[in-house]
Parts: sequence; structure tokens; C-alpha cells
Amino acid sequence: MRRALIVGAALIGAMLAPAAVATETSAAPKNSVASTVRLSVSSDGSGLSRMVVLRCHPTGGNHKHTVEACAQLDQVGGSFTALQAEEPRACTLEYAPVMVSATGTWRGSEVRFEETYSNICALRVETGVVFDF
Repeated sequence: MRRALIVGAALIGAMLAPAAVATETSAAPKNSVASTVRLSVSSDGSGLSRMVVLRCHPTGGNHKHTVEACAQLDQVGGSFTALQAEEPRACTLEYAPVMVSATGTWRGSEVRFEETYSNICALRVETGVVFDF
């Protein structure tokens, strides 16, 4: 009887193991899906516009803080509206509007974000290094 219980437990464990492996395998591709986002920053006052490409998973593109920007986006699941600087700081009340946009894909999902910030300091406080290029 005892031997039958041990053999039965081993068989049940062997049947459940492939299910656990299949779950891990199906979750793995989502984490490895490449992300490519085109970021732009423009200012009303200067008329200048800058644009970069940020690639994550693996990191790449021409963003000057690629690793940090990808890490910040990973922390918020690619949600640009949830971004924030690690250390809050006070900004002047200067009004020098800065417009930003992000378009592309984040881990297989389409990304489209546009926002205007009152000045470059407010942009940095709200978005960290993501739009610092």
C-alpha cells in the first residue's frame, strides 16, 4: 500500500511538471519581446525639435541614457503617464512649454503618448531620463 502511494505521488508529480514548464515557457517570450519607441522633444520658444529612437530588450538606439530610460519604462510597464523622476525637486514657475511625444511598441503593444510640460524642469521631474536626450 505504501509503495502504491509513493508511485502514485511520483506519477502525479511527473504529470504536473510539464504544465509548470509550459507556463514558464509561454510567459518567457513576452518578457523578451523587443521594444522600440521614437521619442521627440520640441520647444515653442526655440522652435528646435529633437528626436531619438529608444530600443529596449535588448537596449539600443541613439538615446544617451538608454539603460536608465529602459529601466524606468520597465518599472511602469511602458506607461508614459506613470513615469516620474526618482527624486522630486522644485522647479521655477517659468513658462517655456516643452512638447514631447512617444510612438512605437512596448513589449508588443502599441505606444502613443503626447504631452506638454510648462518647462524643461517640469518635464524632467515628471519623466526622469526618458525624454533627456
